[in-house]
Amino acid sequence: MAITWGAIVGPGSSKMRIGVDIDVLSTTATTVQHRARVYVWTRWGVSDSSNSCSTSGAAASSGSVSISTSVSSGAGWSTSNQQLIRTVTWSSTRRYPHAGGAFTTTLSAALSGIDAVGSSLTATASQSATVPARAYSTPSAPSSVTDTRVSDTRNNVAWTRNHTDAGYYTTLYVERQANGGAYVQIAKLAGTATSYADTTTGANNSYRYRVRAYNTAGYSAYGTSGTTYNTPSAPIAVSAAKTAEKRVRVSWTNTANTETATEVSRSADGGQSWTTIATTGADATEHIDADAPGGTLVYRARNTRGALVSAWSAVSNSVTTIQPPAAPTLNVKPPASVSTAADAVMIGWVHNSLDSSAQTAAEVRVVVNGGSPATTQITGSAATHEIDVSGLDDDDTCTVSVRTRGAHADFGPYSALYSFDLFDPPAVVITSPAADDESVTSAPVPVVWDYDGHAIATYVLSVYEGDALRHRRTGSSVETCELGADTFLPRDGRSYRIELSATDVNGLAAAATRTFTVAYDLPASPSLLFDVDERSASVQLQVFAGFDESAPETVSLSVVRVDSETESTALADSLEPGAIVTDRFPLLNVETMYRVLAHAASGVAAVTDVEIVVPSGHNHFSFGDGSARLAANLSFGTAADVEAEHYAFAGRTWPVLFTGRGRDARPACSGDLYRDPDGEADFEALMLWGGPVVYRDIRGRRLDVSAKVRMSESAGPDRIVRVDVEMRRIEP
Repeated sequence: MAITWGAIVGPGSSKMRIGVDIDVLSTTATTVQHRARVYVWTRWGVSDSSNSCSTSGAAASSGSVSISTSVSSGAGWSTSNQQLIRTVTWSSTRRYPHAGGAFTTTLSAALSGIDAVGSSLTATASQSATVPARAYSTPSAPSSVTDTRVSDTRNNVAWTRNHTDAGYYTTLYVERQANGGAYVQIAKLAGTATSYADTTTGANNSYRYRVRAYNTAGYSAYGTSGTTYNTPSAPIAVSAAKTAEKRVRVSWTNTANTETATEVSRSADGGQSWTTIATTGADATEHIDADAPGGTLVYRARNTRGALVSAWSAVSNSVTTIQPPAAPTLNVKPPASVSTAADAVMIGWVHNSLDSSAQTAAEVRVVVNGGSPATTQITGSAATHEIDVSGLDDDDTCTVSVRTRGAHADFGPYSALYSFDLFDPPAVVITSPAADDESVTSAPVPVVWDYDGHAIATYVLSVYEGDALRHRRTGSSVETCELGADTFLPRDGRSYRIELSATDVNGLAAAATRTFTVAYDLPASPSLLFDVDERSASVQLQVFAGFDESAPETVSLSVVRVDSETESTALADSLEPGAIVTDRFPLLNVETMYRVLAHAASGVAAVTDVEIVVPSGHNHFSFGDGSARLAANLSFGTAADVEAEHYAFAGRTWPVLFTGRGRDARPACSGDLYRDPDGEADFEALMLWGGPVVYRDIRGRRLDVSAKVRMSESAGPDRIVRVDVEMRRIEP
């Protein structure tokens, strides 16, 4: 290297400068040995034995030097006046590129104390040299390369870096192999990378990866992963071909790269439901369905690799197989007990085809008392048959089974056995009344009947007047019953019908009917007198026995209020002639029928009906032994609630109403009392009553209620008391 000279110092023609020259003494793989030589150059000849020279930077030194230059002409700077005054050496450690690489080393020198120039002046110079970077060695290969499948469109590749300072990774290269083909570079990464996400993968492919490192010394060997597999593609062109009655060959084309098995499924209902029938090995292209069911069949297939499953293929063409039907289902059966009076019983069945073919024939087999079977052949689709039982006897047992045939030449198996028994039917006869339309003249009316047959299980005896049921009784043994006052006493002059049904322990029944009319020997007709109490709107009834020497004696009287066609209220019984009965709650302004009955010792009674109207312009409240009434400026109304809830349901536009059995009615009544101290006292008593109240209004209603009374007095010369009654309907 040439000398690098520093700046010239000194006055006039007495000048000097120094220079530095660095060269390389030796170089190894790890170090560089440098040498630096320091020179002085004077313009005139100089001789000076005590001068100060020092170096710094790459190598430090100091000390005294002597200078002796001889050329004194003023012709300029003579190279003869250049003198070596100091030599120093040093060693530099080389650095790898990733640790800094090449760098410069600098040596600076200084000289002072030359009297000819000026002892206070200092000359300086410096020079630099480059220390080259340390060379890399070939890197070691990455290890533990893994490939993790995340999805069909992503694999995560990871590895371990095995770098050193000498074998440093400056770059990493990732290569991918698809389906066993050639490796292709897919990524160039920084040398510090430890993973890579491959988002360019796809279904029906297998992948393997390898990774290598690079530095200026070259490439490492490869680190290689295992193979990952993505979801296989579906089979295509699935077809079915029948090779025998119950044998079907299913074939397909398989273009999948990653499957390990193929699932085959079958449908016998046009694809509504499917059954997996086989799982083949990898690369299979057909399966033999060796025991296919009868019917119209279609097939489909899909490829699998563990939990990875392709879509199902398109459905194959259909094939039809035939086979005998399954056992039929009996859907029409005779009763468990059949009367020996019957000529035939019906048996019916459902043909259970396994190949979708209709019934072409059937066979009914009957066995009597475990003997030889009797078989009846039926051609066509008929699914019922009458079994002749006309020749069978009491306690015989019949066992029936059926089998059917479809398109296949063979019958299917027989149905489950069904058995029924034959029994002589029971008989029942009503002996009293002895004949239809017999006239009954006394009470109670005896009903007597005879029964013949197996043990009786139950009977039902019903008495009708026209179509109206008047009395019913049941039992489990033959017995005589009476129609009297303690059960039901038939009315004089009426006609009745008795219906009797008896069922034996075998479930067989017999029935009988008998009609009769009633023409009692009655006592004389009673009479009734009445009187209406206007204030309380009650009725007093006085009863009297009739007189007829030829009629039976009247032993007692009773009074009934007829409320409707089906309801009545007994007001009093066991009355003596002339007795008085009070009805506190008759309806107002409508006809009410009262019935007085004259009873004979036989239990029969003569009846007299009297219709009475209780006129009133007031609404009445009856409570305990008291009563109250309202008339003037009368107003009334009713509010009612029905127990109900509304519920909203998904898919319905409007809510649905559900009603309960609870009801709530609140009648109300208001009116004025004009100078009526007794009426005021009556409502004050009602106000304090707190118990049940019978409310009757001028429209003919009668209600059981609870009542809440409010009374207020108006201002003015006339004493007017306003009465408001709020009610709530209650059970009687």
